[in-house]
Amino acid sequence: MSARRRPHVCRLSPSQVDYLLRPIDEQRVQVLDGKGAFLNTWDVRRWLIRIFGVGGWGEETLDLTLLRDQARPTSEGLRHDVAYRAQVRLHTYAPCGHPLPTTDQAAVCGTSDMPDYAAAHHEALASALSTALKRCAINLGDTFGLSLYNQGSRRPVVQAMLPYDPRSHPPAEDAPLAREAPDPQGEGAKHSGEPKLGAEARSLIAEAARSGVDAEDVHRAFREAFGHGLEQATPGEIKAMVDALDEAGSDT
Repeated sequence: MSARRRPHVCRLSPSQVDYLLRPIDEQRVQVLDGKGAFLNTWDVRRWLIRIFGVGGWGEETLDLTLLRDQARPTSEGLRHDVAYRAQVRLHTYAPCGHPLPTTDQAAVCGTSDMPDYAAAHHEALASALSTALKRCAINLGDTFGLSLYNQGSRRPVVQAMLPYDPRSHPPAEDAPLAREAPDPQGEGAKHSGEPKLGAEARSLIAEAARSGVDAEDVHRAFREAFGHGLEQATPGEIKAMVDALDEAGSDT
């Protein structure tokens, strides 16, 4: 009798979800008078590469329009006031290569009082494109600065993704967090005693073993058993998982 197999669902990996839910590092946040808290564009790009990989994301310029181009004579020569409107679309892909939903955002940015005409256009154009990209990225969560729109807060506002953990519940708005920042090195201290896998987790692992050890099932079973991903596993937890896989394999 052949083992029942789940239909393939192309999703983000547990590690990707973990990174997207992390609170933003204080060192990444820039603060300027009159502009509030924000992220640098290069920082957003490096985290897109880290989480989705090279070739795992892309940007598309949907519109780039010159809105203002004025010259103002001064005693030191002409000064240029330039503004552009940019609309950008952010593309991201799951590890299997399947495209995830896109997000579009627009921004208007300008520069004024610059003596060099080309530099004024370059600065306004680049600022509009960069700001639109950053606004697209905030739809991916706290790692990309979503919480900063909550009056500049560094405290994560998403905290959970229910499709990736069906037994979890939306956090209360004012619920205290277990930890404000990721601490993979100290995670093992929270799981003392002999680790054990529940019956449902063992069943998932057994089914994974019978069907060729589906990595997504194993990751999900581990997270349901211990409340965190394999990347934060303690040696005792790994041993418990290996023992369960061995036990499931011997039963087939």
